[in-house]
Amino acid sequence: MRTMKVISRCLLAAILVTPSYAWGATVAQMLAQGESRADAAARAQRQVEQAADAAIEMLNEYKNTMKVVDGMKVFNNLLQKQIDNQEMEKDILRDSLVKIDNIEKQIVPLMVRMIDGLEDFIKVDVPFLVEERTGRITRLRNTLERADVTVAEKFRNIMEAYDIETEYGRTIETYNGQVPDTDVNVEFLRVGRVALLYQNADGSKTGAWSKENGTFVEVPNSTYQIAVKQGIKIARKEAVPDLLVVPIGPASSASE
Repeated sequence: MRTMKVISRCLLAAILVTPSYAWGATVAQMLAQGESRADAAARAQRQVEQAADAAIEMLNEYKNTMKVVDGMKVFNNLLQKQIDNQEMEKDILRDSLVKIDNIEKQIVPLMVRMIDGLEDFIKVDVPFLVEERTGRITRLRNTLERADVTVAEKFRNIMEAYDIETEYGRTIETYNGQVPDTDVNVEFLRVGRVALLYQNADGSKTGAWSKENGTFVEVPNSTYQIAVKQGIKIARKEAVPDLLVVPIGPASSASE
């Protein structure tokens, strides 16, 4: 116990005899170390803040990137649906092409038969505008053989020819020509398909197509001259439509 007291006194004496300059140096070192630690802490804080800012920036970039990714997913889904629909349309088109090919194989013989039928009809019909109508048949046959004309266009032309022939039965018209097998120039009058008549320029000759005889015959002027002349005016739109007296049965010749 006594020994401990002696040691304490010695230490106290040593402290008391320590020079003041040594004590000041120690305090300065402590302050310097404190400032160093403060600077280190500030640097660490700045590093933490910079890391936090970088993390926030990365987080924002991630969110923006995810928005772009989500948008791309929506866009890709839409594109995929469009691609799927296009594939379906391609399948439909392939099926349609096969069907069209089969239809073309069937419709070409049909068009040939339609032209043949129209030609046969013209041959047995009342012989008006013969050159025009037979020329139309020739053009239809030539068009049918052309590779640069579509099947649809060929069929349309044939249907148009049928429409024209149908229209003949509902109209009245007049045109100039010669009586077959003669050099007599006349004006023909077609009344639908009911009657085909003619009259020369001075009205001295009037004739009609006789289906019974298969030829044109003259008819009595006393009976038909005025009616045919009036019919010609109506066809020219020089007179209002009116009733006409025309031979519609087997025409009687003027000599009978």
